[in-house]
Amino acid sequence: MASSEEQQARQDIAQDIKSLVKRLPSSIPSAEKSGKIYKIITGPQKESAWMTFNSRFDVLFGEDCRDAEGNLLNIERGRFGMDAVSNYVARTVVAQGMLHVPMMIKLERLKTALQLLVNGPLPPPPPMTTTTTSRDPANDGSLPTIPDNDNGNPSAVAPTKRRVPDEKKLAEKALRSFGVGALAEHILPPNGMPSSIEGALRV
Repeated sequence: MASSEEQQARQDIAQDIKSLVKRLPSSIPSAEKSGKIYKIITGPQKESAWMTFNSRFDVLFGEDCRDAEGNLLNIERGRFGMDAVSNYVARTVVAQGMLHVPMMIKLERLKTALQLLVNGPLPPPPPMTTTTTSRDPANDGSLPTIPDNDNGNPSAVAPTKRRVPDEKKLAEKALRSFGVGALAEHILPPNGMPSSIEGALRV
């Protein structure tokens, strides 16, 4: 016996199917009394209510009853089509001895197919967007710009000129660092490098 929650779930989906059937677009063909849907849904009973439901839904709405695009084939409007199916579902969901899980799978399959016909296919997801970061002029190798004083147009800032070290002064500084007190002053007088050392540096 189905629990109250299972019973309610089956009745809810039966109501959903009935509502969707009423909203089927006019582009869906109308079923004939001699057509497949009405013949199967009113056909001979099986040994139990469950076996009858299982057999009828497998014939009409099984996974092998789809077209090349995956749509269920046996869906037609009218009293001999989906109206008859929804009325049958409403009676069967309250019957005793129904297997809840397999039944819900079959009903969900039918509900999904009806939703696609009523509402159309779901729109594709939006394309992935990537976050762009502003370019840092310090990292891209370009020159920074400053407003032109005359017309406000930006102009490139010229790179600063690199100072070339004075080898003579560097040598003087190095020689002084080696001396201590009067010895340093003797090796290298305060007024400059001896001409003999200066001449050696130019070689």
